[in-house]
Amino acid sequence: MKRYFQYFFQGLLYTVPIAVTIWILVWAVNATDRLFKWMGEDTWLDFPGRGIILILVLVSLVGYYAPRVVTPSISSWWKGTMKKMPFVGMIYTSVKDLMEAFVGKQSKFSTPVIVCLDKDNIQHRLGFITTEDLSIIGVSDSKVAVYFPISYGMFGELIIVPADKVQKLDASAADVMKFIVSGGVIKIDESDN
Repeated sequence: MKRYFQYFFQGLLYTVPIAVTIWILVWAVNATDRLFKWMGEDTWLDFPGRGIILILVLVSLVGYYAPRVVTPSISSWWKGTMKKMPFVGMIYTSVKDLMEAFVGKQSKFSTPVIVCLDKDNIQHRLGFITTEDLSIIGVSDSKVAVYFPISYGMFGELIIVPADKVQKLDASAADVMKFIVSGGVIKIDESDN
């Protein structure tokens, strides 16, 4: 019985995040679909999934107009205000930094590496250097921060390792990320590079 509960709780670790993600996506699509209900049921805009299209269009419009309309002073004021708010500031800055790491102009996942994990040079992991200067957290100059994505997902873990255990790879960051996320089963064609 003890083993059953162990499996059950381990299963929760996998299923709850997936279920919550699906629930949020369904809720967001349904909420945006309801925006069109005021137009009536017989319009050309009455089709399932119109919310997804609306989200894609709205986010793209914000991405196009925001840099042209929002001045640096307004942007600084907004960021400062968000950072000062308890709890909200922590969430806002964490999500903003994560989004900038993946899709920002200064992507943090641009240096793929292979890291030796044992003294016998047998176990290795693929990852990405995210920070080479760790003095801000009081860690010596001989260590770097390496992010290790987990296969079949975009989750990962950050491990501080000695810099001499890290070897930079002669491969594109996108190909290494695809390789890791697929669990090593994806075929990387030379024509993709």
